[in-house]
Amino acid sequence: MKIAANTFVAIDYCLTLDSGEEIDRSQAGQPLTFITGTGQIIPGLEKALTGMRTGDTAKVTVEAADAYGPIRE
Repeated sequence: MKIAANTFVAIDYCLTLDSGEEIDRSQAGQPLTFITGTGQIIPGLEKALTGMRTGDTAKVTVEAADAYGPIRE
């Protein structure tokens, strides 16, 4: 099944900084689940996943503006 609007999605993920430091990951047997198009995840990740299929893997880079907004110093 291809990921499109209003699709139930379950993903295993590992979140790293540009330095390679891991800061979060899904737990074994507990994938992140969401429905596309409902604002449940950051826009940049949802955009990157759109069109992927069950079993696909990807390395995704999401810029701050497509995640939680611009970096504030």
